[in-house]
Amino acid sequence: MHRYPLHRPVLRLARGGARRALLQQLMPGIVMLVLSGLLLQASAASVAAADQAPAGLVYDYYQAIDARAFSIAYGYLGGRFTSEQSLPAFTAGFADTVYDDLVVDAVEPDPIYNRLVSHVTITAWHTDGAILRFVGTYTEGSEGGAPKLVDAALAEVPVSDDIPPLCDAADLRATMTGDAGVGQRYGTITATNIAAGPCVLGGVPAVNLRDGHGDRLIAGQPESGVPITTVRLDPGQGATLDLHWSNWCNGAVTGTPNATVTFAGDNGSLDGLTGIGVPPCLSDPAGTSTLRVKPWQMN
Repeated sequence: MHRYPLHRPVLRLARGGARRALLQQLMPGIVMLVLSGLLLQASAASVAAADQAPAGLVYDYYQAIDARAFSIAYGYLGGRFTSEQSLPAFTAGFADTVYDDLVVDAVEPDPIYNRLVSHVTITAWHTDGAILRFVGTYTEGSEGGAPKLVDAALAEVPVSDDIPPLCDAADLRATMTGDAGVGQRYGTITATNIAAGPCVLGGVPAVNLRDGHGDRLIAGQPESGVPITTVRLDPGQGATLDLHWSNWCNGAVTGTPNATVTFAGDNGSLDGLTGIGVPPCLSDPAGTSTLRVKPWQMN
């Protein structure tokens, strides 16, 4: 197995009590930064439906990557990696990667070096339509009293024929509904697979709100703290994308606001989706408006 740079994002694993017990046995003197309980269950919507083993920092690391928060992900790396790769180089390593799905097959302690070793399977979708798969390990240790990813060893393996491609905009029929409350405006985009075969949605796409003339009002940002999961859509199935718009202080909006959802690579966009209203200004005229976007979720 050859060593592979830590710039391939992975997704969908679990962490919780089992990991805490292992860390308490291995590193009793470490103040753990990632012990909040979170359990992601494998489901029928997942590309790989295998049971997940408990794990931890790799989850935070790759959640940040799929949210395109590369500086946060970079901060989880140990000195061995940061000494060999700058943040700009690290970020550039993801230029051709759209989305990745991870199954953690097992987590085992390494008592000799006080570390945890996660055995993983990664499926990676790229901008050119290629689908790659890797198997191997990620190792979590401690540096300066903080958990870090200190080692990785991955090898590429063949991809099975049943792995669906990423969804293209042409594969989907989309609508949006709106809601309001306490000065906030909400929109839910529902995308239904109208293609002949299954496809995959993952991560947080680029969302922009535009006015009736097509001029951009605001660009969406990923909602923090919401798990990013893999959504497999069989024909006829749908997924939702939730928007939260607040504090519009930039004057009257011309026409009806509408959303554009743009997919990475050459997968097109969903355009002209109406239903969300304009929120009132809740601060002084210089206040900042925000548009938060949650990841795709199975409908």
